This record gives sequence, structure tokens and C-alpha cells, in this order.
Amino acid sequence: MGVFDVKKTFAIRIAALAALAVAAASAPASATVYDWSSDIPLYSGGSVLGSGTITAQNTISTGYNGAFTGNLVTAITGTYDNIAITGLLGVNTFAANDNLIKTSNGRVDSLGIAFSLASTPAGYSTNDIRIFGFANSYTDNGPTAFGSFTLTPVSSVAVPEPSSLLLLASGALGLLLVARRRRA
Repeated sequence: MGVFDVKKTFAIRIAALAALAVAAASAPASATVYDWSSDIPLYSGGSVLGSGTITAQNTISTGYNGAFTGNLVTAITGTYDNIAITGLLGVNTFAANDNLIKTSNGRVDSLGIAFSLASTPAGYSTNDIRIFGFANSYTDNGPTAFGSFTLTPVSSVAVPEPSSLLLLASGALGLLLVARRRRA
């Protein structure tokens, strides 16, 4: 092995160690999974019951209009009025929803969380639902009065940052290219 090969091998090892150090030092974001349930009375009698899980970022976000802060909901599952929830709607896509929750007190703000259902509930005009609240009372965009909505933390999970994954992938690709070049 010549002097040039020794220097090249040393440089590759240093670059690989630096990439690993940066990847290890970048702290991943995290999210918390919550069980949720709602009991919102219908004006015609009975209640709309809902339950499932909500995943929210553990960092504080500001709503699109700057009026509220909270933890941004990134996913919702479960049922609402015995109909499967098919997905979370984007921020400000249905009745000015901001998809923020206040994890400190388990509340949804007055702009609410919006999601889609597999079908339209009886008495509603759409299968898109927005749960929103004032103080400790909650309602939706249907023929309902104010009822309850609760959040209970279940678990906290680490979410890798995209830049960390990109750095890890580029380092692995570089090592593979060097190994391939050595074989050739």
C-alpha cells in the first residue's frame, strides 16, 4: 500500500466517523400518542361518540393565523359516530381548522381538529368533521350541542429528522462507493 492509499484510507475513515458523530448528535424530534374520546350530544337526542388515537408533535406550534399555540396533530385514527376515520385533513382546509391540541390540559382550541370519515353521518352535510371547543365544552360542525372531549397520553416516540436520515444515507452510500472502487 502506497503513501497515497494510506492517506486516502485515513481520510475516508475520518469522514465516516464525522458523519456518524453528526448523525448521533442530532436529536430526533418526538411525538406523543394520545387516546381520545368524545361524547357530543345531538340536538335531536342521543350523542355522537368518538374514540381512537391522536399523534401530536412534542414541540409547540403556532396556528396558521398566529392566534393559538399548541401541539400539532399529525395523525388521527378511530371512529366517529360508529364510522371509521379515514384521515386527518390539512391545516386550514376545513372551517379554518388549525389541528392544534393543548397537551398541558388535554384541550382542543376553538379552530379545532379536522378529519374525514368513510361516509357521511346521518344529519350531517359532509363526511369532513371538525371538533372544536371553548373552555371545557366541545362540539363539531354537525347538528350538535356542546359535550366532552378527552385526551390521555399513551406513549412518546422518537421521530427521526429528515436531515439525519439523509446524512446517514449519504454516508452509507459513500462507504459503498469506496468499497466498490477498492474491488475494481
